[in-house]
Amino acid sequence: MKSRTSLFSKTIFIKNLTRLWPVWALFSLGGLITAFASHTSTFMRQGDFYAITYLDARSVYYNMIPVGIPIASFIMSVVVFANVFNYMYTTRGTVFFHSLPVTRNALFVTNAVSSYVMVVIPQFVGWFVFTILAITKGAFDPKGAFTCLYAILAISLLMSGMSLISAQLTGRTSSMVLLNISSHFFFSVTGAVIATFYSGFLYGIRGETFPAFNYLSPIVGLMGNIKVSERSDYAPTIVNGETVDIYRILDVTIENLSLVGVYLIVAIVLILVSYFLYKARSSESATEVVAFKGVRPILLYSYAVVAAIAGAIILNSMLDYAYNSTYSPVRMVFFIIFTSLIAYYVGKMIIERSIRVFTKKTMPGAIIITVLMVALTIVLASDPTHKVTSVPDVEDVDSIIIATSSGEFFLEEGDEELMQYVISTQKKIAELGDHYESFGENNWYFSISFYYNLKNGKTETRSYDMSLYKQYLTDHDSLESLLDEFVNTEPVVEKIYHLNGNKLKNDCLSVAISTGSEEGYYYGDNLEKGDVEKFRSALLKDIREKKTPRIDIFSMGDYNEEALATCDFMDYIEGDGDSDYVYTGGKMLLNAAVNSYRQHYFWGRVDVVPEMTNTVNLLKELGYKLPEK
Repeated sequence: MKSRTSLFSKTIFIKNLTRLWPVWALFSLGGLITAFASHTSTFMRQGDFYAITYLDARSVYYNMIPVGIPIASFIMSVVVFANVFNYMYTTRGTVFFHSLPVTRNALFVTNAVSSYVMVVIPQFVGWFVFTILAITKGAFDPKGAFTCLYAILAISLLMSGMSLISAQLTGRTSSMVLLNISSHFFFSVTGAVIATFYSGFLYGIRGETFPAFNYLSPIVGLMGNIKVSERSDYAPTIVNGETVDIYRILDVTIENLSLVGVYLIVAIVLILVSYFLYKARSSESATEVVAFKGVRPILLYSYAVVAAIAGAIILNSMLDYAYNSTYSPVRMVFFIIFTSLIAYYVGKMIIERSIRVFTKKTMPGAIIITVLMVALTIVLASDPTHKVTSVPDVEDVDSIIIATSSGEFFLEEGDEELMQYVISTQKKIAELGDHYESFGENNWYFSISFYYNLKNGKTETRSYDMSLYKQYLTDHDSLESLLDEFVNTEPVVEKIYHLNGNKLKNDCLSVAISTGSEEGYYYGDNLEKGDVEKFRSALLKDIREKKTPRIDIFSMGDYNEEALATCDFMDYIEGDGDSDYVYTGGKMLLNAAVNSYRQHYFWGRVDVVPEMTNTVNLLKELGYKLPEK
């Protein structure tokens, strides 16, 4: 031991490392396995079709930053800090350690440093081994190596800071682990729950989130915002003294690495706050779920709000037999009262470690949380920002993607007049209100979604699920009439069939020949690009000559027994990195990462009927034998 004036105890430092050596040694083995696995998958592909370069090593280094390092640091920090600071969770342990011939400052600093070192060791082992292997292959990349090492040190410090402050705020090991884990996801989950609750009252608005909340959840922030892009292609490469074209990585870039620097500052703040909490912490707080009384209501109400909202959403889903697309405000108020009371008292039981919480002393808190949640529900249900009927201004829109029950298409620069028509149609749909009921014999399901890619880089989404009735088709003020007019407007029809668009590749079309029954598809083929252009020209001519039948909103996507052929087409847009045409909701577009760009696919279908003579004649010219009808 050193004197009481020292800020670091070498003895305690070594004791911590030797006492917990199985933990960091086991994780170091994992680091070794990861290094050799990366080596095997990256450097063992040498041959005539692959050339190893320093960029291959850089790719491994970079790809560890948004995923591998955060997860490894997180798991290690939870395990290590829970063990190193477990003396604070028993009165006997606290008294014993604080009676040692070291100051509290030295005890805190030594335990924090030794814990951080144990978090870093396994990752450094993996980094070091992979670096040596890269050097032996002649593919060492200093930029990638030192960037990765910086990320290991910074992200490990962040995870250590999160674990350290969790250790100070709690009085039990289980509470420390639970608080530590939940703090990494709490804000992200909170944002998702609130967004789901809010959008549930608004017809047409689904799945909107609060991206800023994700930054407050470190693991989510790191994994969701740091992105690695690779560009690969055939390039001249010298092999055995000859220059040949070999497929290899040409460039590797990492985006938003500055976020690691921001989190590094956050880590320092957390460590400083933890230090002052440790100094102020009393021995009597051992065994308490939350060590500081002033923190208890903050945690209680935070978790109660989220739990109450989530519970109300679940109850509504379980009991909403009509499957309405928006919440009933009256019913949701009853749900929120019920779930708020349950969430509050369950939280109280956990913090107090007692089931005797139904007392006069706890009633004010229960009333406060219930009143607040009911008020919040009423405010959200009233749509104070008029978001349901709000639409973007056409001058603010860069492009619009429209998805219907039968396919997707998009509008781009040069379609401003059509964009205005689309925007006004979407607003009318919203004004007509919720039209979703359970599917039955007299109504048909229809869905349409609008994705506005704005010039400021944001995307606004409006998505409508609805039931349509044929008997209302002749009513000019009905939703059915509005949609029928929209999908059959000539410029919209051309877009639905993908007949124009500067960015569309227009080179994927399959043809299926029908024998006249739903089971009668007997031939399929993909047309060459030149024939695809001919097909689109013929179809466009049929549309403008009024030979194509009206698009039926009651059977979009269904089998058409009058069709001679069914043509499925899929177009795509290529763009660098995060294209303006990316929809990240996971529902509409299939995003396939290909080298440095993404291909964004749009699909649709056209049924060729006998009246479409231009299209029919072209298919016959191309050698298709069509059935006689």
